[in-house]
Amino acid sequence: SEYMQARIDITANDSSVEDDLGDIRMVPTYVDLRVDVTDIDPSIPWPCTWVHPEVIVGVGYMHLRLNDDFDFVGDVNYHSGVMVRVGLALTLGDRKSRVTFSAECVYTWVFNDLRIEDDPATNNFPSTINLDYVEVGAVFTWKF
Repeated sequence: SEYMQARIDITANDSSVEDDLGDIRMVPTYVDLRVDVTDIDPSIPWPCTWVHPEVIVGVGYMHLRLNDDFDFVGDVNYHSGVMVRVGLALTLGDRKSRVTFSAECVYTWVFNDLRIEDDPATNNFPSTINLDYVEVGAVFTWKF
């Protein structure tokens, strides 16, 4: 589980007006499956035994909360919901090593985007705000 908070500004379609939607809190809870590519077919020799590329797939639930203290003229709908994760990782270190280092990049697709209700005051703004995001990380593992 993680916790993210971001300030959201929305710009009109013609770029003439910018408005503040306030802070959004995103709390994703998920499970990832990591598949070591070198384990798929052991009969194929891998040139570097200490380098392990991994494919990451995951699914989870994204809890959303938008502060109600914004000055935006329209109504913003938001709902918590399902999220799907896909990515790649590269782990450096022997399988039996007590210390490994990984670099990874994961794309997260959030099913429920922020939606702006149709209203004469807001029809110049986009109807949805995409909440998908990319994570880039470095992981140090020490097994004891």
